[in-house]
This record gives sequence, structure tokens and C-alpha cells, in this order.
Amino acid sequence: PKRERLRLEKQFNRMQRAFGGISTLERPPGMLFVIDVKLEDIAVREANRTKTPIVAMCDTDADPTLIDFPIPANDDAIRAIQLVTARVADAVLEGRAFGEVEQEAAAAGSVAMMPPTEGAAPAEAAPAAEAAAAAAPTAPAQNGAAEAEAASEATEQ
Repeated sequence: PKRERLRLEKQFNRMQRAFGGISTLERPPGMLFVIDVKLEDIAVREANRTKTPIVAMCDTDADPTLIDFPIPANDDAIRAIQLVTARVADAVLEGRAFGEVEQEAAAAGSVAMMPPTEGAAPAEAAPAAEAAAAAAPTAPAQNGAAEAEAASEATEQ
């Protein structure tokens, strides 16, 4: 009675902490992100059983054949974990933003275009930009105008 009730309440609270979020899910997760494959082996097996795609950081001690999208990284170093999780979170946010743009475009009846990422040039423009930079003469120094003029005359001859 009293001891049994306390034991059952303790067990219920422990299970509520572990599985409480699952009961509020409206649909199954579309992807599983795992940092330590060996530590989270049960989650990996369940995701494989339900055919849920898995993205995971795979160290040398992990089995990458169980993972759909392995990320080779040190899953023990805090800085590596922070770097990878920040990149994955940014990609998720970018994907959500693109999904919203796509939905708005579909409602308007047009084609959605993904805005270019910061600091990235289109793939076709990158080789052309590199070739133009290699062919362009370097800028003359501010205090060496005479040297720059002599250098340009030498290249013309």
C-alpha cells in the first residue's frame, strides 16, 4: 500500500519524464539526428525499424552502415558537436524558410526560387570569376605610382 504507491508514483514520474513528449506528437518524426551512435543505439535501431532517416555524427567507434547520412566527426569533442549541430540547425531553418517560400509561390501560381546563401556564388559563375581574377592585373600600391606605371609599360612590351 503506502510503499507500493510511492514506488509506482516514482516509476510513473520517471516514465513521464522519458516519454512525455512522445504523447504530444501529432505525427512521427521525419528524421532523427544523433550525436553518439553507440550511446543512442536503441534510438538508432528503432529508427531503422520504422524506416526513419538518420543523420548522425560517426566517430571511428561507430558503425556507419546503420546510418543513412553519416557525418564523419568526433562525437566526443564539445567544439565539434557545437559546430555540427549549429550547421544542421542552420540547414533546418533554411529549409523551413524555403518551404514557406515554396508554399507562397504555389498559392500564387509561380515558381519558387531559393535565395543564394551568404558568401556563395552560383556554381557556373565560380570558375568564370576565378579566371577573371587570375587574368586581371593586380592593383598598384598607393605610394608606388611610378613603379606601377613602369610595371604596366613592361607588360605591354
